[in-house]
This record gives sequence, structure tokens and C-alpha cells, in this order.
Amino acid sequence: MKRILLIVTFVCGAFVANAQQTTVQVLYPSSIASGYEHSFADWALTPDMKDPLNRVIAPVVIARDGSATKDSLMCTPSTQDLTGKIALLFRGECEFGTKAVNAWNQGAVGIVVVGNVTGEIVNMSAGTNNQGDVIDVPIVFITKEDGTAIYDALMANDSVSMLLGNKIGFMPNDLGSVAGLTANVPAQVPVQTAANTTDFPIIFAAQIYNYGANDQTNIYVTAVINKDGNELHRDTSNVIATLASGDSTDQFTFTDYSGALGVGDYEIIYEILSDSTDDSANDNKFEYPFRINNDKLFSYAKYDSDSSFTFNSGNYGPAERSGAFTSCITYQDPNASTYGIKGVFFQTSAKDSLTIDGEEILVQIFKWNDVFTFGTDTPAFTDLPNVTGGTYTYMEDLQNEYVYADMEDYIMLDDDQRYLICVKIYNENVYIGYDNETKYDYYQSIVSRYLTPIADGETWYASGFTGGPMPSLTLQFFTADEVGLTNADKLIAATVYPNPATDIVNVVVDNYEGAATLTVTDLAGKTVISNDVTVNANGAISINTSNLTAGMYIVNMKLANGNEVKASVVVE
Repeated sequence: MKRILLIVTFVCGAFVANAQQTTVQVLYPSSIASGYEHSFADWALTPDMKDPLNRVIAPVVIARDGSATKDSLMCTPSTQDLTGKIALLFRGECEFGTKAVNAWNQGAVGIVVVGNVTGEIVNMSAGTNNQGDVIDVPIVFITKEDGTAIYDALMANDSVSMLLGNKIGFMPNDLGSVAGLTANVPAQVPVQTAANTTDFPIIFAAQIYNYGANDQTNIYVTAVINKDGNELHRDTSNVIATLASGDSTDQFTFTDYSGALGVGDYEIIYEILSDSTDDSANDNKFEYPFRINNDKLFSYAKYDSDSSFTFNSGNYGPAERSGAFTSCITYQDPNASTYGIKGVFFQTSAKDSLTIDGEEILVQIFKWNDVFTFGTDTPAFTDLPNVTGGTYTYMEDLQNEYVYADMEDYIMLDDDQRYLICVKIYNENVYIGYDNETKYDYYQSIVSRYLTPIADGETWYASGFTGGPMPSLTLQFFTADEVGLTNADKLIAATVYPNPATDIVNVVVDNYEGAATLTVTDLAGKTVISNDVTVNANGAISINTSNLTAGMYIVNMKLANGNEVKASVVVE
């Protein structure tokens, strides 16, 4: 089954906490009362659901179009009276715009679309010819499991009421937060990246909001670390004496944890507490699992215990692309010189019923040398010397399955160097896997680092997609003592630009001038350029690539002093 998220919204700056948060919440029955993960449609006339004046509270009914089968898909016009009701319907068979129009025409004041893939959250489009742009009520998408709980309650003849929008002032006592505004850590970290077992410091931080109508008193936050199900560390923040209705605060101090961790499964748990009994406690507790592994795997996306690998909730990409789509994560470590990146795991899928058999995916690792201030400047993405790279060509239609791209060269990393690890897709119908659940808003502000840059064609967006989903890219590290690195001491650093190239590519070698033998090969191993060259006083040579067909090539230069330069370059 295809898992596609057609995302068209980008973020250029750092995350700024917005108290005007939207919620999708079942108010009753109590058996399913909770706040649900969601996305609101942003179509031409849909209301701004961050504005409390646009909040919708209404009973829920299953929307039916009267067709002989699959009537709750609402793919054909309906005669059902939905006046004053929130319509619950299901994804599949037809476009979101078609479903929503059919429910709206029957008087629905809100529309809830239930997913058909577990864990998936989709940003919905208005459909062909923007047919949904006539709708002036909120349209929300929720997960399959949450929607099934509501559907089952309705089928059991329970009355269900929901709140869609901003809940500020709706309940008397209602403290809360959102995922990402309590600090977490990378979800998968190799134990080999630490000099010792205390080299995994954890910084606690939290921002909370008083959504309720009443002022709240004596507010505090607990932070707990569990290891393999057992409590390892507990800390309680300072107490905030009063928080007025509608206000927020992040003035909590904790004792950060720097004790021994080691290999194991962990979780950080934050809980918001006060003098009052919270009327909506579903957003008072946040859990962030993380795993320190001996598998040399790193990922910001969470570890999925069901698959024993990285979690992937859906596949993202710009709905209308201006060129290739590049999805990246950043990496930086003050102790990085003891290891390198051997390869990258990732998932892709294609829209509609298309196949990915035969698709070539490019993986690139760059040094990100642009000078900028996180949260203040917009990075230029112009100083990106290539480090290494690889490709993966699908030999069968392995949609939504993890595949592995090995790097052509195993290059040791540099201490405290900022890197971009990117997957580049040229087919506009192919999308890259993401984890939409693990959020890093506060973590990014603590480490002053953009984690999820993307590029639509040549246009970069430092903060990635709106909502902060995390690419499910998983890095396979290696250490210097591994087999196959016997020549690593002969490889020297080089800068390759522009990359991608068109007519000319320049190679700049560190601290070298003189003769060299240049060889350029394609990915099949065929030599396309072979010359004796001279590296000038600036350590540079230029290579004419105008006669090369589009694709990825490996540049190899053997220097007269016995050292060697290897780099990959993309020719467009």
C-alpha cells in the first residue's frame, strides 16, 4: 500500500513556539476522550483553526453516500442530513476534495477524514481543479487507529462529541504543551560515538501553555529517564507560582543528566503538574524513546520495536516540484574523527500505482560550511564541498521497504564539522520516508542546529517541511579499525564544485601542487576521462564535463607524492 504525503509547505527559519495551537479532541465518551494527532486542510476558504473564534464543537456522525459498498468513503453525492454535525469519513477511492464537498453540501460543520494506513498523517490537497476550495468549514485528517476508535464508538451507539481547532478558554483548568516543546535527544545513537558511557549528556527543557479559562498556580514539570523499563533518573523543576490564562512559560530549570547510560532502550518522560486537576490531561505527558545501540546506527527518526528498525510513518515530497527533491539530515559531533559514515538506509514510494523499479536514488554527504546564525540568518547553501556519496538503483518495486546505499569511499569524519547527509530524487512521482511523530523543535534550539533541510530544485529550506517531520534516514557508521580501510591514510581531503556540475567541475586539493593522474569513471566502472594533469599553485584543476551524460561519476586523482583523491560528482 502506498504511503504518500503530498507536502507543499516549507519553513525557512527556526521554530518559533506558537501558543495558538490547534487540537482535535474527543470530548466524550470518556472511553475515547483524548487529543489526536492531526493535520488541518489549508484550502482557499477553510478557516484559520488557530483562531479560537473558528473553533468547532459538535456531535460526530458517520458520513454515508448511500452507495451499495464503501458508502463511508463519501465518493458520490449523499442525501444524508449532516446539518450541524462533524462528518466522519474514510480515505480511499477518490480525492479529498470530492469527499469533503459531498459532506459539506449536506450541511456538515466539520469534516474528519480517517487514514487508511496505521500511523499516517497526511496534508490534504483540494483535489483536481481545486474542487475543495469552495469549502468554508474545517477539514481534518487523523490516523487510522484514532478514527477506528471513534467509528467503533459510533457503531456501538455511543454519542461522540469533538472539538476541532484552538481550545484556548474552552475548559476551566487546562495546562498543556505540544510534541517538540519538551526537549528530547536523537532517537538512535551508536555507542561507538561516545568516548565513555557518560558521554551522552541529556539536557531537559520544557515550554507549557495555559489553555484554560482559569489562572493556574504552583506549576512544575517532572522529567524522568527510564532504561529498559526501569527508572534511572528523576528530576523535578522549579515551581512557577502563577500562570495566567492564555500565557505560556519556559522558565523551568532542571538538573541535567550526565550519568552513565550505555547500550539499552531508554525513554525521557515529561509530565506537567499543578495545584489543579487538569480538565484535559491528554497533553500533559510526553514520552520520547531513544536507543543507544551497538549496531553503529544513527537516526533522528525513532526506533520501531515492531520492525526492529527505524520508524517510517509516511513519505514526503513537494506536490509540485521545480526540479529534483533533496531530503537531508544534519550531523555534528565534537568526537566525530573516530568514525565515518559507511552507508545510508532509506525508504521511498511512488504516487498512485506507479512502480519504483529502475529508479536511481543519489545519496550525498557534504560538509556544510556556510556561515550563519541559527534562528537568525537564512543559510545560503552555497558552501557545500562534497565528502562522499553513493547511489541505489531499484531492481524491483521495493516501495516502503528500507534499502541501503553504500558510500563509494569510506571517509572519516572531522571533529565538530557540520555535515549534510542527503537523499536526492529526480522523479517527481517518488517520495522519501519520514517519521511524523518524533519532534525536535526544542532540541534544535538547544543545539542551535537545523536538522531537516530540504531542497526543491535549487531552492533550499533550512527547517524542512512545516510541522517538523523527520526524514527516516539511518546512518551506518564504521570505525577506523574495520576491514577495508587500509588505504584511508592515503586519502586526502578535496573540495569539488560546482556539484552538481554542467560544463566544468573544479577539484581543489589540500596542500598539494604538482603532477597527478586523473581518472573519471561512471557508476558502471567505465572510464570516461583519463589524463595526466597538473595541480596548480592553488591546489586546483578544472575538468571539462560538457561531453558527459547526466548522472553520477567518481573522480580519482593519484598524486605524485603517493596520496590519492576520491570524490563523487553529479553531472546534470
